[in-house]
Amino acid sequence: MHARRGQPAGNAPPRARLVAALAAVDIVGGPILLLLVRLVQGLGLGGEWGGAVLMCVEHAPRNRRGLYGSFPQLGVPVGIILSSALIAAVTRMPQAQFLAWGWRIPFLLSIVLLGVGMFVRLQILKTPAFAKVKEDNTESQVPIIEALRSSPKHTFLALGTRFSESATSNIYAFFIIAYLTTQLHVSYTGSSRFEVRAWR
Repeated sequence: MHARRGQPAGNAPPRARLVAALAAVDIVGGPILLLLVRLVQGLGLGGEWGGAVLMCVEHAPRNRRGLYGSFPQLGVPVGIILSSALIAAVTRMPQAQFLAWGWRIPFLLSIVLLGVGMFVRLQILKTPAFAKVKEDNTESQVPIIEALRSSPKHTFLALGTRFSESATSNIYAFFIIAYLTTQLHVSYTGSSRFEVRAWR
């Protein structure tokens, strides 16, 4: 079962730059706009992650697909380490400046990731498995409907397993900073360093 492949389902960096470009969140509708952008960013991340796993697995030797499919998982801890290190760097500026405009810097720098992502995407060829599906004309029009019809139990088990793992890791990754700074009164720089060490 293969989906149509054209443009990927999502791309996080443009949304990240939009987060940085939003006006101060104390304006009317500011928090709602920020929430909507983050939701779109999450959907984009899901598309990118799923596509990355699929490409790795379909390019892998038949007896090494599990190993190759695990490589995209490295993106989460590596990304959190790099982003936390960047936050730790920008929080060295005076707090007033950081809260006014410094927090936007990491989001704006994500344009570099967009360039890297586009370069990699343009260099990747169709996988042999997908080329065969195209040749046999067995490409699925709506993959999610086909998955629900043929394997509803396994589909929902996979969704539930992934949701539970993602929910717990995201709660840790994003709320630990708020807890450290508001409850334990740790500085932004110190809390970012703590998160970098925790993900190593």
